[in-house]
Amino acid sequence: MKRYRCAFAGIVLAVKTSRSLRIQLAAAVHVLLFGFWQGLSAADWAIELLCCAAVLSLETVNSAIERLADRVTRAQDRDIGAVKDMAAGAVLTVALFSAAVWVTILFAGADGRYRAALLGLLGRHVWPWLVLVFTAALSAVWIYSIGRKKS
Repeated sequence: MKRYRCAFAGIVLAVKTSRSLRIQLAAAVHVLLFGFWQGLSAADWAIELLCCAAVLSLETVNSAIERLADRVTRAQDRDIGAVKDMAAGAVLTVALFSAAVWVTILFAGADGRYRAALLGLLGRHVWPWLVLVFTAALSAVWIYSIGRKKS
């Protein structure tokens, strides 16, 4: 049980201290909300959940690498900078491919049913736009308010 407590504490710490992780988490929530709204197939759910898990996990590892590297030295170091850049590049790669997967599911999944439903709903109703704006605003407040130093 101690290992699980440590793992959960690590997740909480990463969320509290990494703005990039909070941005990725907010994006994942929006992607998953879209999935609930569209009634994704089991296969599409599995793919979306795997992509979200990959992005969030890799962003957490990237944050850990950056924290450790900053602990080693705050001075400019070419090798430490390269390691941090490579870790960030890994996150970017998996995030871009995950976005491509999401677009593929949107436009090709369920024989275009998701795309047609999305375009039809967005064109006919105001409420999806209101939900999107409201949740995006809440996400922005959450992303930028946590971890700020109070003076």
